[in-house]
Amino acid sequence: MKFLADLPRTLQQQVTNFMCRDIIASLPILRNANNALLNALVECAEMNIYSPNDEIVKKGEKPRGTILVAHGEVEVLKGDIVKRKMKRLDSFAEECLFVDKPTPFTVRSKGFSEIILIPSILFQKIIAAQCELKDIDEMREKSIAISKSTQKANKMFGSADDVTPSHGFLKHCHPNSFFRKLWGCLVFFGHIFYMISIPLSLMKVVDNEPFNVTPVLLTLGYAVDAFFIVDTVFEVHYFMYMDEGLIVFNKDYIHKHYLRTRNVLQETIGLLPFDLIIIFFEGRYCHYCRLLKLVRLPNILLYTESIGVMLSELKVEVDLSFVRVIKLNLVMFLVCHWVGCCWYMMARLSMRYRFDQNWIWSDENNYLFTVKHSDFNGFSAYLRSVYWAIVSMSTVGYGDILPKNILETTYATVVILFGGLLLPAVVGGLAANMSNFRFASKAFQKKLSKTRRYLLERVELGEDVIETILRYYNYNWSRRSGVVDQEIMNELSTPLRTHVSLFINEGTISSVPYFTRCDDTMKQLIILALQHQQFIPSDIIVEEGDVGKEMFFLHRGEAIATVSSMATVPFRILGSGDYFGESGLLQMSTTNFETVTAKTYCECFSLSRHRFDDVLEGSSVAKDVKADIANFLLRSSIRSKRVLQNISQRSKCTRLLVESELVKESSSTILKSAWVLLPSSPYYLTWNGVLFAACIYNAWMIPFRLAFKTSSDSYVAIDWVVDIFFVLDMFVNYRCVGFTQDGEVIVDVERIKRTYMLRRFKTDILSSFPFDLIASLFLPRVTSLAGGLYIGGILRGLKLIRFPRYFYVVEKVFAVLQDKKVPLAPLRMVEFFGGVILIAHLAACGFFTFARWNKNSSYCARSEGILSFGCQWDGTWIKRQIYNGKLPVDGGEVLQQYIRSFNWALPTLVMVVIGDVVPTTSPETLYVFLWIFVGVTINAYIIGNVANIIANLESEQNDFATKVDEIKRYMFRHHLSYDMHSKVDDFTRYLWIAHNGSANEDDFITRLPHSLRRITLQKRVKHIQNCPFFDFCSSEIVDALSMCMRPLVFCAGHTIAHAGDMGQEMFFLERGKVIVVSSDTQSTVFATLDEGSYFGETSVSS
Repeated sequence: MKFLADLPRTLQQQVTNFMCRDIIASLPILRNANNALLNALVECAEMNIYSPNDEIVKKGEKPRGTILVAHGEVEVLKGDIVKRKMKRLDSFAEECLFVDKPTPFTVRSKGFSEIILIPSILFQKIIAAQCELKDIDEMREKSIAISKSTQKANKMFGSADDVTPSHGFLKHCHPNSFFRKLWGCLVFFGHIFYMISIPLSLMKVVDNEPFNVTPVLLTLGYAVDAFFIVDTVFEVHYFMYMDEGLIVFNKDYIHKHYLRTRNVLQETIGLLPFDLIIIFFEGRYCHYCRLLKLVRLPNILLYTESIGVMLSELKVEVDLSFVRVIKLNLVMFLVCHWVGCCWYMMARLSMRYRFDQNWIWSDENNYLFTVKHSDFNGFSAYLRSVYWAIVSMSTVGYGDILPKNILETTYATVVILFGGLLLPAVVGGLAANMSNFRFASKAFQKKLSKTRRYLLERVELGEDVIETILRYYNYNWSRRSGVVDQEIMNELSTPLRTHVSLFINEGTISSVPYFTRCDDTMKQLIILALQHQQFIPSDIIVEEGDVGKEMFFLHRGEAIATVSSMATVPFRILGSGDYFGESGLLQMSTTNFETVTAKTYCECFSLSRHRFDDVLEGSSVAKDVKADIANFLLRSSIRSKRVLQNISQRSKCTRLLVESELVKESSSTILKSAWVLLPSSPYYLTWNGVLFAACIYNAWMIPFRLAFKTSSDSYVAIDWVVDIFFVLDMFVNYRCVGFTQDGEVIVDVERIKRTYMLRRFKTDILSSFPFDLIASLFLPRVTSLAGGLYIGGILRGLKLIRFPRYFYVVEKVFAVLQDKKVPLAPLRMVEFFGGVILIAHLAACGFFTFARWNKNSSYCARSEGILSFGCQWDGTWIKRQIYNGKLPVDGGEVLQQYIRSFNWALPTLVMVVIGDVVPTTSPETLYVFLWIFVGVTINAYIIGNVANIIANLESEQNDFATKVDEIKRYMFRHHLSYDMHSKVDDFTRYLWIAHNGSANEDDFITRLPHSLRRITLQKRVKHIQNCPFFDFCSSEIVDALSMCMRPLVFCAGHTIAHAGDMGQEMFFLERGKVIVVSSDTQSTVFATLDEGSYFGETSVSS
């Protein structure tokens, strides 16, 4: 209920009264309470939401007060037997408002429930302040009487038998079982089959063809029909359902639920096999009866999420935007499928009603086309129909298939109108979802770029420190993918937060020997008191001799424990599940006896002393637990001294420990003799840039040479150079390039080699080995394969495997250019359109390949005359180009052919109507159909990305301008003076120029680990060091003071400190000038302070 904080106090009271007051007033002991008492109790009441089977109160636990059910159903159990079921307005443990005693029952939420708790401590304070003593005694007696009567009376509801069936077939009928999720997927695919097969039956309706014409289609249809009959039986009798978190398994309720949520008449019509019955009378009409299955199609909306649920069950992580894009493409295909099948039916109707022309006759009899609708066993007819549908609806409009009579014209008009409305909606949805691809990753990269720019320009840190900070961010991204754990935990209800915390830390807490005296409730409270902390390599987590304030549990990473007497020898290696710093839970005089240093990135959970004391407060075992901790520390200290004594007395043991640690540390130390390049090295970036250029060459030339059958010595020479670079890259990455793993830079040569062999060797050897050279030396050319393609040329396509690997190079280059303050928006546009052109190039090469495949010059007449007019290109789209004068009679040169191919590809992909290049055969039609389908997605991708690029040109400036506009509207609404307007304008202008619109840019610093935070604040440390008032302070105190400093921005003419005021802050001037003036007339200037000065020091000394 965070929204309540934004409401006025009176509205807050009204909302909370509406939500809780009636429920609290239902308590028997409060039925005569006045409004003031009820309002006070409403304010102190706590509301929590519990999930199914959450324990609200455990057996033996002392309830903190009375529990009231606001929504849902709650069970009171004794052992496994349900003693009572509570619903709205029911209460439990009324006597606990006055008597502090453990309960013999377990209170458990049966479904999702909302529970109101009236804390007994606050209740006692409120009634003591507002009620008379005799009224309090009466409430106490009534609560105890209600408790006794409840124990006697509430046995009318179920028992242990009232549990969800978990045996036999019924256990698979649970709504969250794997079988139900798999069954839901099958039902979804069954509906998809109907949506595909029924239109195909529609194509045969006009012809009245008998059953045996499409036996496979109808046989599969009957199998799906049988499946849906079984599904209906399961739904009516066996499949349980969820009702507000409760699993309903009673068959009567399941049956009623089915009747209530489904249209029985519609389901019956969809299930009855009318088409199967018709076969025995007149088989030619069975296709009409199949159309009755359409009544089931609305049910597909109930199963649209089944695939996503199944992927979650299988733990397959898929971008939700990608799933939505697939759904939209599926919708578009199904629409085109239906429109195409109906288009074919229009032609058959034209034949039946004896129109002179129809599009099928025109399509088959066009002498420039070689389309036969009987090709591919009749599939060609369907292909041409669906091709027309997508061409018409996508507004590409080639014009090669046209309506030939009034019936077809009317249908085409409706389709074009419908497509003009549908396609923009689909493209808009695709654009919105495709722009959200990897949204979290894009947001993270944007944040990383902004942080790097701020550290370079404002904090002025060195490249090494900046790289360390960015590695920390990358580590967090690799671990959490941009999710902030604490923010997620805050969104959960208290019980769910407890469950998650228990899952993460219960094993560690249970393994601590001095927590064995704590009961389960106390352990839960300890777990909830833990705070997450992170440390980078070399951070000191606990230092010997310091007074500890918290205990640490190492959740992830590795740390080293040392003592000052033998600082170079690690006597304890800490890993996941270990704990240290126990002395921080005891009194202030206890100090740490060891120094714990993070060896890798470490994630710890800390337990502070004051939180631990809060957990133990009032517990009978508090003293025993602290005594156990003290004894454990004493034993650990004695054991550590003995270990150190043994190590010091045995020089060989010391040498082995030191040598082993040096070997481990070699992975985090850069050895110049090893010639190891860092991943962020500019040399490595340059090298990858060269390889990226080589990959672009391959991606452009390999398809071009395969399609257009071009070869020359210059191409071969460049190929060899590229291959040599790829082989060298294998050696470089195998031997000389470090990598980042969980934020840690690995430069150990042996680890680099092992990692390379595991991750990259297989793909690199496939893309680097000269298979094309081997093929050209040992295999003859195969001129009959696809019209003259070479096996070596095809094998060279393996070089393209490397291409996606180097996409990150562009982002690295952009980051370098951004540091140089080069505007990236134009470069982003070039990058994006370059990708579109490359895709169009691949499509053009494939389109020409179909023409070359069908090219046949062996039977072409060589004599002059009409017979030799482009005859070698008969049956291809090239022949139509020759006929229209777009290409010479012989088909033209390679460049001309490529231009015509590209002239088809690019407009098709961006959905621009030209129509002078069209498919003329069934294979070409299939190819064009697929590329138009892809083209709709690419068109949406273009729209989404161009919109994002334009929107991000000045996104930060626009956000800041929006804030400024809000401030101006506020000033206008309150009629502030023109002088005040001018001051605000000057302030906002300065804020944008000097700080990019933020008065507190370093909010992100508070999220960094302590050591990195200290480094980034070195500039502030210098301010404190230059002030003589802090000369006596140690470096630790100076660091702590620097972390307390916060940035402030003041306008020109503003008064920062008034004479005579009780100051509470000291100021250090980082930028600008400040004058010190007299307190009376403010005309006398006593001093002018420049950067590095300070004032207000009396505020910190008083």
